[in-house]
Amino acid sequence: MEYQEAIRLLGDMKGRFNDGFSYSDRSIIEDLYQQVLNRIFVKTGCGDCYRDAYIQILSTLKRTKEMPTYKSLYILKAGALLRKAGSNKFYSNPLPSDDVAEEHLAENPSLIRLFASYPVDWEARVQARKNGSNLPETISAEVVSGYVKQLEEKDSVIANLLKENKEQSDSITTLRTNAEEMEKAISLLEAKVQEQQVPLSEENDSAIANLQMELDVCRADLKSANEEIEALRAANEALKANKTSRSTKKV
Repeated sequence: MEYQEAIRLLGDMKGRFNDGFSYSDRSIIEDLYQQVLNRIFVKTGCGDCYRDAYIQILSTLKRTKEMPTYKSLYILKAGALLRKAGSNKFYSNPLPSDDVAEEHLAENPSLIRLFASYPVDWEARVQARKNGSNLPETISAEVVSGYVKQLEEKDSVIANLLKENKEQSDSITTLRTNAEEMEKAISLLEAKVQEQQVPLSEENDSAIANLQMELDVCRADLKSANEEIEALRAANEALKANKTSRSTKKV
């Protein structure tokens, strides 16, 4: 995406900053987050993460006046820092070059745990750097085949999770509607009793109690459904992040 196009799209979103970004807005923000900041966007389940990302992207573009021309193949996890022992120099996203990541990994390969995304052949690249030889240009067909198979498996799992997520969303919508209707019915009946439009009797007391019980059950179902959909959403996002991490590796 070109700089002017990114600024235009962000300008169009400005009016929805407080009320909530649309699905299309969020998709653009996720793409720009990685393109501009060279970071993997992590959803937190609320609108604030998109507002924060929007501000970071916009402020970065206004400061640099251009789209980034270089992207490191290595992306650190959120909050992760690179620092060599005894040095007071820290590196965070976006890394200035692949050299920075590979120099740290050459000294301590276990630091790969700090990265959300890295080339699939990172070990060969680091070893080549340590040996002072040229970086590898090709990857074996076996590695590529295994990588593709993993992506296909992730796609299948994500598709199933999205289906379950949709079903749970529909169920929650129905439960919310039922809960709202019961709350209105209870409020109306209680108001009539208070205004003596309906006599206070065992029958009306019983009706209110029954409605209240149904409402409590509905609320319990709604809470349970919300918890289930949040668990599904978390699993879905974890798989997406894993897939994104793998798909951004060089093959």
